[in-house]
Amino acid sequence: MAVKTLLILTALAAAASTAGAKSNSLKRRLTDLEQRVQALESRSVTGPPGPPGPQGPQGQAGGPGSQGDKGDRGTQGPAGATGAQGNPGPPGPALLVVDANGQEVGVVITPNRAARRVGGTLITLPFGADGIEQLPALFDYETPDCSGSALLPVEFADRLIPGGFVSNTTLFYAGDPITSHTLLSERSILSATKCTAQGGTPLPDNGCCKSLSPARVTPAGPVVTVDIGTLALVPPFHIEGP
Repeated sequence: MAVKTLLILTALAAAASTAGAKSNSLKRRLTDLEQRVQALESRSVTGPPGPPGPQGPQGQAGGPGSQGDKGDRGTQGPAGATGAQGNPGPPGPALLVVDANGQEVGVVITPNRAARRVGGTLITLPFGADGIEQLPALFDYETPDCSGSALLPVEFADRLIPGGFVSNTTLFYAGDPITSHTLLSERSILSATKCTAQGGTPLPDNGCCKSLSPARVTPAGPVVTVDIGTLALVPPFHIEGP
C-alpha cells in the first residue's frame, strides 16, 4: 500500500515537473506527503499472537545451592523401647576375712562368721584371729536311739545360708534338701563316764546318744562333711576392708 502511494506521488512529481513547477506550494505538499508515507512505512504493525511453539529441551541441572539457615527444634519423639539388661557389675566393697597368706577366707556377715563357698555351696564358718573355730559335733536323728541318717538342724537365720562348724579336722554343714523333721534323739562325742553322768547312752565309737523329750520339729538337712585341710587356710586371720 505504501509503495503504491509512493508511485502515485512520484508520478505527480513528474507531472509537476513537466508542467513547470506551477508553484512552491505544490512542492511543499509533495514533500510533506512523502514524509508521511515514510513515517507510515517505518511503523510496525502488531498482529494477533500466534499459537505457542513446541516445548524446548530440558536444561542442565543447576549446581547445589548454599546451605540454608538452621531450622527450629522439632518436638520430642516418643520414648524408645527398653534396652536389654546389661552385664552384672563388679561386687561392691565388703569386709573380708583373710588368712596369713592373703587368701580370702570369706565375707564377714556377723562379728564371728564369714560366708564362703565350699564345694559350690554357700555356707558360713565361725572364725577368730586364730583361724576357724572348733565347735562340738552334735547330730540329730528321727529315731530315739540315734540310728539311721544323721541330720543337722538349720536355724531360721541359717535358712538362706547354712551354718557350718568344724570339729577336729572336719567341716560339717547341712546339705539339701532342707525340710521339716521330727527329731527324737541327739548324738554327741563324750566319754562313756560323762555320757552316763548326763543321762545318755554310750555308743561304741565314743558317741553319746540322748533322747529328746519333748521331740523337736525343726528344719534340718543331711550331714555333709569336708576335710578342712582342703581349704588350705593358714592362721592367723585378719580383716581387710574397702
